[in-house]
Amino acid sequence: MVNKSSNNRSVRKTKKILTNNLITLLKKKPINQISVKELTDLCDLNRGTFYLHYKDIYDMIECLENEIIEDLHKILNDCKLNRPLDLLDPLFSYIYENRDLTMVLIGEHGDISFSSKLIEIVKIYCFDTWKKEFKINDDEIYEIYFKFITSGFLGVCDMWHNSSFNIQPHKLAILVDEIISSGILNKNNSIHS
Repeated sequence: MVNKSSNNRSVRKTKKILTNNLITLLKKKPINQISVKELTDLCDLNRGTFYLHYKDIYDMIECLENEIIEDLHKILNDCKLNRPLDLLDPLFSYIYENRDLTMVLIGEHGDISFSSKLIEIVKIYCFDTWKKEFKINDDEIYEIYFKFITSGFLGVCDMWHNSSFNIQPHKLAILVDEIISSGILNKNNSIHS
C-alpha cells in the first residue's frame, strides 16, 4: 500500500521541479516556444510524468496562475482595504516571496492576460472602498485614477524586478502608498473645480 503523505510529497516535489525549470525557460523565451519535451528534458523527467499533472504547457501555466490568484484571494480576504497600503503591503510581500514565478508570469515572456487577472482581483476587492476613501463621485474619473494606479503598480513591479528587488517589500509599499495618496487625495479636488 502506498503511503498517501509520501505520495503527496512526491507530487509536490515533482511539480516544484517542473515549476522551477519552467521559470528558467520563461526567463529566456515566450511560452509558445516552450515544449513539454524541452521542459521534461531539462527536469530529467519523462513526458509521461508531466502528463500525469498537466495537459500541456498552457495548462501548467494556468494552474500556476490559478494558485497565485487563489493565494491573493486569501490574502485580500484577510485584509482591511481602506487605504492602498492595506493592499500594497501584503501584495508586495507575496510578490517578493514568490518573485521568480510572479515576475516571469507578468514579465515579457509570460502570459499577457495574467496582469489583467491580477488587476481584476484588485478591482474586485478595492474599487468601491477606495472610491469612497478618495471621495471621488464620478465613476469615469475614478476609473481613470484606478487605471493609472494599477498600471503604475505593474510598472513598479517591473522596476523592482529589474533592480533585483533591492527595496524591501514593506518599504516599497509605503512609498507607493505615499505616491498614490498624496497624488489622489491632494489633487482630486482640482478636477472637480
